[in-house]
Amino acid sequence: MSEQVNVVAILTPAPGKKDRVVELLKQLVKEVQGEDGILQYDLFWTEEAGEVVFVEKYASQSVVKTHMATPHFKGFGKSLQAEGLLAKPPALKWLSPVVGLASKL
Repeated sequence: MSEQVNVVAILTPAPGKKDRVVELLKQLVKEVQGEDGILQYDLFWTEEAGEVVFVEKYASQSVVKTHMATPHFKGFGKSLQAEGLLAKPPALKWLSPVVGLASKL
């Protein structure tokens, strides 16, 4: 069995573009709900840094590859570029588990 993949993606909207970036991201999250093997895909906003942070968990590396090849994910990336929505390229952090706790509630 493949190991789960944990990713944090950080996007920094260009000045005045936060609302449009969030609009596109909300649509992306709706599309992602239909994908198999995506265990977590949560969107957060950090006011102090002005960044959108995605916390993502995938069942395997092959699920990540499939997700990144979907028309909705590719279309999202094209929109970010075409509309000049980001102040800098997205930062991806690939995480290796050390220790943790998940609620069983």
